[in-house]
Amino acid sequence: MQPFGSIDVAVGTPDGVVISGWAIDADTSDPIDVHVYVDGAGIALTANGSRPDLAAVFPGYGGAHGYAATVAASPGAHTVCAYAINVRGGANQQIGCRSVVVPADPFGAVDVVRAGGDGIRVSGWAIDPNTTDPIDVHVYVGNAGMPLLADRERVDLAAVYPGSGTQHGFDVVVPGRAGQTVCVYAINAGPGATKVIACRVATA
Repeated sequence: MQPFGSIDVAVGTPDGVVISGWAIDADTSDPIDVHVYVDGAGIALTANGSRPDLAAVFPGYGGAHGYAATVAASPGAHTVCAYAINVRGGANQQIGCRSVVVPADPFGAVDVVRAGGDGIRVSGWAIDPNTTDPIDVHVYVGNAGMPLLADRERVDLAAVYPGSGTQHGFDVVVPGRAGQTVCVYAINAGPGATKVIACRVATA
């Protein structure tokens, strides 16, 4: 018999294409392999993740048939397809194809907005998926802006955004006082558009 399954989620993120779903081969209750292709470039997975919902729908096969992965992909439009790999007595089956868009816009976070005697300290990080280089960040207090380069070492980001490098942090003191609104912009590099990372009210 032929294997069967589904793509439950396929979405473009700054990390690439995130895909998840499930696959079962009717000839076995064991987990089976799933091959995921993004624009023809494939990776192999084992669909052995816990999916207790499947046990109720397909009794006798167990619930260890889920798969999930993040596949590296450049910014832009992509096609992602998943195939359930046959165990015996049948053929591999395509269990879905989806169109996704990996964002090209920069992104980041503001970790601190704190007012003090010298002004307002603003720190955080910013990444543009089009480059591993540090990018510019503009910090505004009201209409007054300050440009800076987000090039401080942030080794914690490498684990979350592998392949983007580590020099993406910023930490600056800008003129201002408690109660003022601070907005931080990540300046786009390459395709995409400049984005507001966050707007927050400075607190003491």
